[in-house]
Amino acid sequence: PTILTPDVIENVCIIGLEHRDLTDFDIFLISPGGQFLELSTDNGFKQNNIADIDRYESTCFSPTATLNINNGENRAGPFFDGNPTYSGSFLPEGVWSDLWDNQNPTNGIWRLLVIDDTNGFEGTLEGWSMTFRSAYNLTYEWSSDPISMLCENCEDIEVSPDVDTEYTLKITDSYGCEASESIKIAVT
Repeated sequence: PTILTPDVIENVCIIGLEHRDLTDFDIFLISPGGQFLELSTDNGFKQNNIADIDRYESTCFSPTATLNINNGENRAGPFFDGNPTYSGSFLPEGVWSDLWDNQNPTNGIWRLLVIDDTNGFEGTLEGWSMTFRSAYNLTYEWSSDPISMLCENCEDIEVSPDVDTEYTLKITDSYGCEASESIKIAVT
């Protein structure tokens, strides 16, 4: 679809992001129209040992996820027994609807903005991906001559004409492309 709507994005995934202190990272998705979605801000597992490296690994953000990314809670401490790599599917900290208002384009350059808001350590973004949900639908419109509209959204119809009749099927897809075909039935 050319316009961003709630069902267009399936997920945004970080393939790998490593750093000494993941709580330094603010991660945003930027749409082609310039809208921002806050994916994760200051979440992570703060390592006590300076040599330890932490990572986001196969971390996906999805509108259908049930887990929060953590809403900025530092996952440090001796009692932490969670998921230090943030592997899995999470809700972003921002709101998906920040991306769409039925005017913003789907097509164009999507960007992932990763900000390290503390100096002193280097990190590596190994990659990221984005999956769009197919919104491909077909609608069917049957008409006939001498009769007009037969069925507005029926894939198949049954007819028993009393006079010679031409039937036309027009199929329109969700992108606005149309195709039509006609057949004439002669009554003898």
